[in-house]
Amino acid sequence: MKIFWAIVLLAVVAACSGESY
Repeated sequence: MKIFWAIVLLAVVAACSGESY
């Protein structure tokens, strides 16, 4: 599930930086 956690981390970092997909 490493890919899943990588996506989760990216989502958290994006949210913290104020980025939106």
